[in-house]
Amino acid sequence: MGELREEFQRDGEESCRGLLVSLPRSCPSRMLVPAVDFGYARRLLHQWAGAGSTVGLPKVTAKAREAESLLGRPFAEISARLREVLEELLEEFRRPVEAGAEPEVPVPPEVVKERSAKPAPVVLVCEDDATMRGVIRTALERNGIICRLADNGRTAFAMVRNQPPNAVILDVDVPEMNGFQVLRSLRNLWSTRELPILMVTGRHAEGDIFRGINLGADAYIVKPFEPAELVGRLRSLLPATA
Repeated sequence: MGELREEFQRDGEESCRGLLVSLPRSCPSRMLVPAVDFGYARRLLHQWAGAGSTVGLPKVTAKAREAESLLGRPFAEISARLREVLEELLEEFRRPVEAGAEPEVPVPPEVVKERSAKPAPVVLVCEDDATMRGVIRTALERNGIICRLADNGRTAFAMVRNQPPNAVILDVDVPEMNGFQVLRSLRNLWSTRELPILMVTGRHAEGDIFRGINLGADAYIVKPFEPAELVGRLRSLLPATA
């Protein structure tokens, strides 16, 4: 987890610097279209908000969410505050992690015993953010669960259809097919209509949660999350034989 966090900080610092460089220092009233790519910025901020607290950087999550919330307003109104928040976010990426902030992924004694008693369950993880893939994989493998990884929805759907795992962890905002589309497609197949599917996403609006459950998700976890919570929810969904 420490290596994942350090990589997250390095990549975040570099990308945050890039956003600040592309953001104009002043915004004349006639400037309606900013130089910064808001779509790209929104994707970065969404990923940082989801991963920050999970890797032990809760202030990154808070600042990324604040910046993300600003992007829905006219640029002329938010340009100065957006720069301030991005500068504060950059400082958080640079800041050393406090002692004891690293999330723990405990391995219950019963899991250790189970490892030698039956084959390990297989879980497919569909997540496009490399940091979150690493966090989830680390948490699951420490608990005796085999991971298959996909970074887009189309690949995930094909992998599950061709060789169904014991469960699926599915993000919503993945490319090619989003998580809701993958979920709907899996529930329409006879071979995967009862497959345990856990949504793990940064979308926290009630409408998104209801949509996921109505489409057939067995559980819905909002990022950021505690790795132990993820493992516990997943194990509650796995069949007793897995």
